[in-house]
Amino acid sequence: MATRTILRTGLRILAVCLLFAVCFTVGGVLSGLDKVAQQSIASQPDPLANQQVPPIPDNFLRSFLIFTLCVGSILSYLILRARWHGWMLVAAIFVSMYGISTVASQVDSVAFLSKKLPHGMIRAIFVQGAIAAALFAPLAVLALGKWRAASIRAPTPAVPPKLASILLRLAILVAAFVFLYMFFGYYVAWRNPELQHFYGGRNWQPSGRR
Repeated sequence: MATRTILRTGLRILAVCLLFAVCFTVGGVLSGLDKVAQQSIASQPDPLANQQVPPIPDNFLRSFLIFTLCVGSILSYLILRARWHGWMLVAAIFVSMYGISTVASQVDSVAFLSKKLPHGMIRAIFVQGAIAAALFAPLAVLALGKWRAASIRAPTPAVPPKLASILLRLAILVAAFVFLYMFFGYYVAWRNPELQHFYGGRNWQPSGRR
């Protein structure tokens, strides 16, 4: 019985990983992100005009597979461990997924790269993340069997946290994220000359070399 349960849960998690890959791709198509990327590549001057665009490398597919497996497994664990179910759990997964994977990661793009990225790309990224999260959240909850409450046990319903407690925790998380992001960005990522060149522009040079 335990082996069957483990096997069934593993298959459900793999299904969630596949759903994430599909939703991520559909979001990219519906948001127009793929068109923006193609237009950006086509508009760039090509010194080797006679050469064809190379196919998608194998390492990209391998990286995307690892990415989908990691994200799908982590979200499956959170969904299976959650005490919520149904639309409440769907809303929590949507807000968490969209907030972490899109909003938090694209703050840097809005603040520093709005004039460097192709026109419409940042908007397309936000739309793509919203579409992917909106499609994935209900499908994942349904695939993992968390749409309805478990009928085997009936635990005492947890007391919902107060609004002040939620806002305090949210403020702490935001402050911690900003601190860690800026700390890591300055002391680790900013040490890369290519990254400095990307953010500073073509004519940028370190202050010691001017």
